[in-house]
Amino acid sequence: MFRKSLLDFSWLPWAVGGSLCNRRPATRATCDCEESERQRVLVVGAGLTGCLVSNLLRRQGPPGLEIEVWERATYPSGRFGATFSFEKKPLRNGGRSDGTGNWVDLGAQVLSAVEVGSGHPNAGATGHNVSASDVAACWREVQGMVDEGLLERVPEEMLAETEERMKYEGLWAHFWCRWGLGYLLRRYISQASAHLRLGVRAEAIAFERGGQVTVRGSARGCGGASSMQAQADVVILAVPAPDAVKVVQLPRHVANTISGIEYDSRTAVAIFFDPVLQEPVARAFQGLAEVSLDIHSKEEVHLVSWQNAKDKSFAHGDIVRLVVHSAEGVSLNGPGPALEALSVMLGLSAALLEHLLLDWKVVDWKVCQMVRPFESLQTDLELELSEPALRVSGSPIILAGDYWCQSSFLGCFCSASAAVRQALASLRRCPPETSSRRNTCSTDGHL
Repeated sequence: MFRKSLLDFSWLPWAVGGSLCNRRPATRATCDCEESERQRVLVVGAGLTGCLVSNLLRRQGPPGLEIEVWERATYPSGRFGATFSFEKKPLRNGGRSDGTGNWVDLGAQVLSAVEVGSGHPNAGATGHNVSASDVAACWREVQGMVDEGLLERVPEEMLAETEERMKYEGLWAHFWCRWGLGYLLRRYISQASAHLRLGVRAEAIAFERGGQVTVRGSARGCGGASSMQAQADVVILAVPAPDAVKVVQLPRHVANTISGIEYDSRTAVAIFFDPVLQEPVARAFQGLAEVSLDIHSKEEVHLVSWQNAKDKSFAHGDIVRLVVHSAEGVSLNGPGPALEALSVMLGLSAALLEHLLLDWKVVDWKVCQMVRPFESLQTDLELELSEPALRVSGSPIILAGDYWCQSSFLGCFCSASAAVRQALASLRRCPPETSSRRNTCSTDGHL
């Protein structure tokens, strides 16, 4: 009855309209090299930062720039884009499932950005290692997606009070995506026209004497793992801080500092219920989209999010979609603890809920909410970091991620913007590789 693997997302529309995501600025980076000799940037990680990097590179980079992205998961994800959907299945009680709306966000629940121009004294100001110009650019990016109908602003009163939620009136604005936040990542990467390689894990990154960066890794396939190798003019490492220090050799003081960045661990449980539970769930949420269960006590379950609120799928026959988030450091094994918490919340027996359970999935986030970003560390490294991305000294290897500033769409956007500026500056200084082959694979030659 239960399925444990991630599903195909091919049913999602791949809109490629005229959004800010498609626009190219009037001023583009130029290179003294011949256009026939293309330069290459390899992005490691297709989470939010990596997808933004790829998209911004395409918008701002030179014509013909080759962009390749390695992602160890089977789809662009990370915490921001982790999505789970329910397959078409026959439902009891005449319910329906058309396969277009039965998804949940398994990681981040909202897209958050600073509302520039709101009148708040800190709205659009420089701070937290990001510049006012990048904060403004991020807000324009968000507003472009709102204008296209991709995002809908969430009234703050519908969101739960949690220790990590940035709810400051007039400063932060929060948004839902009508197709799930993971859709935005796939859209970004599609519009970047990047060569996306899924199931590929980067294991070592090194700067070679010839001016190229070599990335070695492994790829998962039907025949098992195979070794991978690629070369690029610039490599942007867009992965969480703990992963970054594992794959690239950094100066000791830099590695020690990055190792001090900390994340908590949590579990998310996706729950799909028979439509018969629509009314009990609506009564329990009382017009809210989220309910926090551990504000006044230490419970296993931290937050319950009603995913139907995001696309207003409240009609008779619509599947009930919930995501249950554990408290910090708590690992939920299977749907049992989530059903127990929902039993108390809904006033229904756990046995009945199990009977009405259509599908579920558990994701154990070992690297979840950032609790100690770079700015909280006392270090001399800040003298070398003027924006939220770090170019490894003497090489075209760039570290990007919201850990340089703050955990949010804003943090990822600002870090991606900084990384792209550094990458394009490096490309202007670096002549392109003339070799016709920069990739090798141990099992096939399609790279």
